[in-house]
Amino acid sequence: MAEPDEEPPLTVAEIMGLIRSDDKDDRLDGLIELSEVIDGAFGEDAALLGEEVRELEGVMVLAWLINDPEVEVQQQALLVLGNLCSDACDPNSYLTKQQLLLAGADRTITMVLQSEDANVLLYACGCIQNLCVDDEWAQALVENHVEGRLAELLVHENY
Repeated sequence: MAEPDEEPPLTVAEIMGLIRSDDKDDRLDGLIELSEVIDGAFGEDAALLGEEVRELEGVMVLAWLINDPEVEVQQQALLVLGNLCSDACDPNSYLTKQQLLLAGADRTITMVLQSEDANVLLYACGCIQNLCVDDEWAQALVENHVEGRLAELLVHENY
């Protein structure tokens, strides 16, 4: 039971409002909040969460934030997308993967693999791992020549 002074948790719509903000700190706060909600969701709750994010066009926003000028925002967007694209997190993650592919995120993820930030690379690779379960995603990434960069990352100084 919530303490009397404790604020109720943000709704997914409120979180998405933060993520859509022009303010970097709001975007980052929203992404962290969404990440925490995803971490605590399992089974049917996780499926409903994924559905709500998709219905609120959150996948498109998250795909856009992969290229945010702020590295911390990129990291969190990739972390959230990686989780939303995991079958273990959302049994309907194939729908998120479809929306991401339609948004052109295959090119965006290919570009972010050139980042100098080790955490961006880590989260991008985690996201790719979950995306490649889908044949269309695997094909799209091959068409973007991602395998060459992934081979380079095998000997990256931070891994």
